Amino acid sequence: MKWKVALITGLLVSGGLAGCDAGLNSPLGDLNLPPAGGGSSSVEPPAIPSGSTASTPVHEPEGCTPTADQQAMLTLVNEARATARNCGDEAFGAAQPLTWNCQLADAARVHSQDMSGNNFFSHTGSDGLKVSDRVTATGYSWRAVGENIAAGYSDESQTVTALLGSPGHCANIMNPDFREFGSAVAFTDRVVYPSYWTQVFATRFPSSANR
Repeated sequence: MKWKVALITGLLVSGGLAGCDAGLNSPLGDLNLPPAGGGSSSVEPPAIPSGSTASTPVHEPEGCTPTADQQAMLTLVNEARATARNCGDEAFGAAQPLTWNCQLADAARVHSQDMSGNNFFSHTGSDGLKVSDRVTATGYSWRAVGENIAAGYSDESQTVTALLGSPGHCANIMNPDFREFGSAVAFTDRVVYPSYWTQVFATRFPSSANR
């Protein structure tokens, strides 16, 4: 079966950019997803000071431990999912928390480092690969996969706040079909944006759910 991925991009002003990408398989064959929230949007990222957040349990095989920054991102995403909200015109109920997955984090790291190292901002990597390709390359057998990217934000709190304010990115965060999560950021002083953030959301095929 071939996978088709819908691409949604948005502009977040004041030095920040964001884009989202989501794909799902269809039991009836190929599926083209409509844009979640559609079009482009402009949002000014508020200056939110970093603060402590409640810890979200991480369930991963032994040897897979998120960094403190990755744990902060997971906690913020799960706090957002715990509250029903509208993402543009689309209403979402509260969703179950995501669990951390190091394969998804690896896919996120590869893309953040690629964008930073090659000075570009896109869901398509410098090698022509998309999020579905990057996740598959880690050995993760996915049934559903999505990606949010952002650039120019200074910390996890600013990044998540900006993404929640953009319908397509918000929809990825709130999507109840996603079960696992990984994220990464690459900081640099050599290119246009000082930070490149990647969030990867996915759900495994049932046969691989316990791997």
